[in-house]
Amino acid sequence: MRRDAWMRVFGAALLALGLVACEEGRAPVTADGPGGGGGAPGTADAATPPPPAADAGPPTAQRANLRFKGGLRLRNDFAQALELPAAEVCTELGRYDCVDVVHGVTLGGVDPYEKGLYEARPVTGVSTPLAVERMALSACGRAVDRDLAAGEGGVFGALPVADGALTDVEAEAVAATLDGLYKRALLRPVTPSEVAHLRGLYRDVAAKGGAAPARDWAVLACFTTLTSLEMVLY
Repeated sequence: MRRDAWMRVFGAALLALGLVACEEGRAPVTADGPGGGGGAPGTADAATPPPPAADAGPPTAQRANLRFKGGLRLRNDFAQALELPAAEVCTELGRYDCVDVVHGVTLGGVDPYEKGLYEARPVTGVSTPLAVERMALSACGRAVDRDLAAGEGGVFGALPVADGALTDVEAEAVAATLDGLYKRALLRPVTPSEVAHLRGLYRDVAAKGGAAPARDWAVLACFTTLTSLEMVLY
């Protein structure tokens, strides 16, 4: 009998412990249902759409070891982005290639025969940014003039231009042109904030009262894209 009584007491104790454990592991019940999360029990508001993604701006570098592309890479990248032959990206006096002849050393190249420079400099020089800007301005001017003269195709041919000015800076064709430029040059879509800034740039250019604000703006928009750190570094 004592053995049976001991077994009954032990069983009751196990049952009580089991009930306590169940109560501790159970989610609290509120007016919104178990867990207080709302909706049907066992769901996680699957029908609620996520908030729209904010404009995060241009991407950030994933590594700290960024390097200057150098003249040859930049010339090839400019040529590919703007659909120009490499030889037409930039020439001085219409004869001397900016990379091969004029600014080669400044842009990270070597010149063993005339200057006795057999190794590239470990850092860029003071005039390197000016040489990059010279190349970009030349390439952008050539591409814009070609596309606006054709009125179609290329990078800037779809811009709505009449009498030298954009007919509507807010037109979808303007945003599409900028998006195409960014995808060609930076290999990513343009962000809404970048479109807004470049549209504001057109208003500033047009306010100056030039004869061809659309052309001037397109060159500057191209120039700012090609000379960005995102473009000249890798």
